Amino acid sequence: MASHSTHRRLAVLTSTRADYGLWRPLLAELERRGTIDPFLVVTGTHLEKRHGRTIQEIIRDGRRPWREIPLGLVDDTPLTATRAAARLAETLAVLFADPATRPDALALLGDRFELLGAACAALLHGIPIFHVHGGEITEGAIDDSVRHAVSKMAALHFVSTAEHGRRLLQMGEPEERVHVVGALGVDAICHEPPLAEEALCRMLGWPPPRLPRPLVVVTFHPITRDAAATDRGLAALLTALEEADDLHVVWTAPNADPGSNAIRARARDFARRHPDRAVFVDSLGHRAYISLLRRALAVIGNSSSGILEAPAIPTATIDIGTRQQGRPKASSVISCRENARDIVHALALVRDPAFRRRLADCHHPFGDGQAGRRIADVLTAEKDWSALAAKPFCDQRIADVSPIQEPWTSEEKACAAS
Repeated sequence: MASHSTHRRLAVLTSTRADYGLWRPLLAELERRGTIDPFLVVTGTHLEKRHGRTIQEIIRDGRRPWREIPLGLVDDTPLTATRAAARLAETLAVLFADPATRPDALALLGDRFELLGAACAALLHGIPIFHVHGGEITEGAIDDSVRHAVSKMAALHFVSTAEHGRRLLQMGEPEERVHVVGALGVDAICHEPPLAEEALCRMLGWPPPRLPRPLVVVTFHPITRDAAATDRGLAALLTALEEADDLHVVWTAPNADPGSNAIRARARDFARRHPDRAVFVDSLGHRAYISLLRRALAVIGNSSSGILEAPAIPTATIDIGTRQQGRPKASSVISCRENARDIVHALALVRDPAFRRRLADCHHPFGDGQAGRRIADVLTAEKDWSALAAKPFCDQRIADVSPIQEPWTSEEKACAAS
């Protein structure tokens, strides 16, 4: 891997439009400092035409991907997802085995299934993993298990809240390896200027110069632990949007998790049946997406952006179902069951003048927009990354947890010993 000899080489994995948007503040900070070289490993939906081929956003930012790794996401089945993770693991293993292309560390963000393959390759090659957004809980998705697994393989942790950091300590992570930095998504909201409405209109195919209102932004992902809940939630959302026929809707595509194709098809159908007030987009790009949220009445669905980013604007969120259950939620977030009546009631609430006044004073738990700087500070201060690859397990004394009982009596134990 070409680099100045005094610079450390950090491979940064990005597999979706969403995680690249979150990486941008850290990438900009590292590029500004010039002592740590970030090398982008671009994979996943970035390289898929049906997902908008969002690698173009990276290139437009003036960044050249170090490696592009197609994963063959031909459908949304568990088999394809498993093969994708395996393909990523194998490809990275080849790069990590070669001294010329071996990075000094690998940075991973969040909980996408692809991360399992990348983390395994790094772990087996002794490359330290730096994990962002560990310690969180999303009870409705397999993401929970992926996130915690990656955390156990990681050498350094950058978490969005103190509560998330405490969870990592419960998992045996050393306290000095866990850093509370806030959420990178808040950095972009605090520091990146929004696009003009006229530019957003052109992107969405609506007459400039002003976006139509009232406007909502919809993103609905599969609930990967419960396919029936995905169906219920999507049906309820569609019913509510049909009833609220004065709303203008920008519906962004779901991620590539198993079950996403059905959501994508029904969202496209909704936009086709309501061309005067709805549009479906594969990807807006992170800056355009945040710019749109600033002008929206609410963000609706079950995306983490409604929990992590919208409250920092602040824009109201209608969070449907259990996918984000377990995450701390600001007062701007209204949680709904997978029920059309609940969603209709929430839509009425976000229009209520009293709610709108309270929204201006909303406080969120995800930091002050300085996460990128804090992460860069820690990475710079850690002088020997290679020493981080091995870490101790730290037992925690938890007074309020009952001791685990052995499933045998002392007599049985003695008998077995004899």
